[in-house]
Amino acid sequence: MPLPPQGDLGGKKILQKKWTSFLKARLICHIPLYETLRGVCSLDADTSSRTHFYAVFTLSTQWKTLEASAICRYDLAEMQAVFAGPYMEYQDGSRRWGRYEGGVPEPRPGSCITDSLRNQGYNSSQDLPSLVLDFVKLHPLMARPIVPTRGRPLLLKRNVRYTHLTGTPVTTPAGPTYDLLFLGTGASDPKP
Repeated sequence: MPLPPQGDLGGKKILQKKWTSFLKARLICHIPLYETLRGVCSLDADTSSRTHFYAVFTLSTQWKTLEASAICRYDLAEMQAVFAGPYMEYQDGSRRWGRYEGGVPEPRPGSCITDSLRNQGYNSSQDLPSLVLDFVKLHPLMARPIVPTRGRPLLLKRNVRYTHLTGTPVTTPAGPTYDLLFLGTGASDPKP
């Protein structure tokens, strides 16, 4: 399990021993509901606005008649925009998640403790108001999904199950830099 961000110690009474900066969003590549995330790699740039991620998904249908893999690219700036809101909330009456239309307390729920928040007296998550912690507890899901750059996969390949990927930026002699991805497949099942 990953470590919580620095300053996220949980709340004093609400969200004790739980992350207060944890939010989640749906990561979509090609066919929502039929995708399984298999691996992710980050290629950091000189600025966070140009940092991007690659993810490999396997696609399958409920009838198992089609197996395919998809590779998608996501930009950090787009991910940050999704996590800026709006939020979802579970609606007991309809027993489903719906978009939250109410107000959002300050400091923004799900935020990490930054120097700006420390200057306001929030030195750790235990200093956050109960209103913020209650909001995080009830609204952990973002309303918009994270979609790939250009809205589609970079690669969609049938009859292949990619399970791992890694990458590195490569500069050509002519000057442009490209991302070189290495894709791995899982070990095949032993034959009887």
